Amino acid sequence: MRVPGEINYYPEIRLYPEVSRKWSLGFMVNDTPVPGGPRAGSLTCAAPARAYCWDRRGLRVAGVLFAPRTPTYPDLVDSLFADLQRSVYVSQAVR
Repeated sequence: MRVPGEINYYPEIRLYPEVSRKWSLGFMVNDTPVPGGPRAGSLTCAAPARAYCWDRRGLRVAGVLFAPRTPTYPDLVDSLFADLQRSVYVSQAVR
């Protein structure tokens, strides 16, 4: 029997496959920090075709990306979203 934390409710999210994560009913939750990106405990979600969002409560960091996924380049938006997250975290580290 699988518990909710083990079930991927958002198979379209393929961000940071090397990072340990779990799944809530609304979000992918990072168990470990991503180097230069989201920290442990960050919440990420995606709509099936057009919207990605994340929130890191306590750090006052959040973001949203609206971009259509294309069948010819299905990972392009995932890469763009990861770049957006890293850019935000780099700018936060500079402050």
